[in-house]
Amino acid sequence: MPLRYSLVPNTLKTKSGKYISSVNKNDSYTIEHVIEHMIRRGSTVTKAEALAVMEEFSHAIESLVSDGAHIKTELFNITPSIKGTFNDEHESFTHKKHQVKLNLRPGKRLLQIEQQIKVKQVTHQQRSPQLIRFIDLHTKKTDGTFTPGQVASIKGRLLKFDETDPEQGIFLSNNDGHELKIEHIVKNKPSELLFIFPEKINKSIYSISVKAKLPRTQSVRQGTLNLQLTVL
Repeated sequence: MPLRYSLVPNTLKTKSGKYISSVNKNDSYTIEHVIEHMIRRGSTVTKAEALAVMEEFSHAIESLVSDGAHIKTELFNITPSIKGTFNDEHESFTHKKHQVKLNLRPGKRLLQIEQQIKVKQVTHQQRSPQLIRFIDLHTKKTDGTFTPGQVASIKGRLLKFDETDPEQGIFLSNNDGHELKIEHIVKNKPSELLFIFPEKINKSIYSISVKAKLPRTQSVRQGTLNLQLTVL
């Protein structure tokens, strides 16, 4: 799978050009995934054997690094350094002013791979609330029907909003474009919202959206559930 990236407006004054690349969230792998990949390629080493060797390898690296050693391998290099300033040539290292930092850099083999990585440009998807699942907690139904005056749940990602901001919150809108804000919020978390539907609401078909100002964003962004709601 290629390295996926999208182009976003350049807001960095230190770089020229109107757009810069933003690497999308690509697949990530643990050491177990790496070993499983190795075994699939026909290695005679078992998964248990490989995990045991990697554990011993990791302990050896940790021991050497804790002694201040430089590590140089074909895959990576580790070089320790000290962060902080000293007032004169006789001042000693103290943890209040100074800190040991580990610098990791790719080794020879990874540097060779660097130029071979395939890339693919994709459309930039703006971060916004993602509404994935709706359930009427009174009836336990997930088909989009809801009970007025009862608690419902929306699960997803990036759902949390500022309840003190009138522009943020949970909103219902019908086919006429009329928008109604949900006032009674029970739970306001990034992965789940619990709220109470109004007791008096017209029987209609509604869409439900969440408007929120996400971390590191300047404007309110909206996400809409891919399921229309109807009153029971």
